Amino acid sequence: MSVQNDFQGRPVDLQKVRARAVVTDHALLRHIERVLLIPVEEIRADMLTDNVLLAMALKAPSVRAHDHQIVFAQDNPFVIVTVLTPSMHVRRSRRRKARWQKFQGQG
Repeated sequence: MSVQNDFQGRPVDLQKVRARAVVTDHALLRHIERVLLIPVEEIRADMLTDNVLLAMALKAPSVRAHDHQIVFAQDNPFVIVTVLTPSMHVRRSRRRKARWQKFQGQG
């Protein structure tokens, strides 16, 4: 039943509310941490192995860790942006020259 009554007896269409409802990443993380009792900070520390830190220091775009790939931000190699499974591929966009460089010779 998607229609229920509010505290004053007015009908509320829960399907319409669900369509507009949003759970932020912050709220999701707090739910994982506080309700599901998954130690998020321990997971974060587990991700930062010596190999990952070395790859960050070398400004690598990504690093292999166990059976997955850890991908760093293009503009900041000290930030992990995602983790990929073996069936996923690292996609990097090609950097284009700024438009103003086209007009100043070869740039």
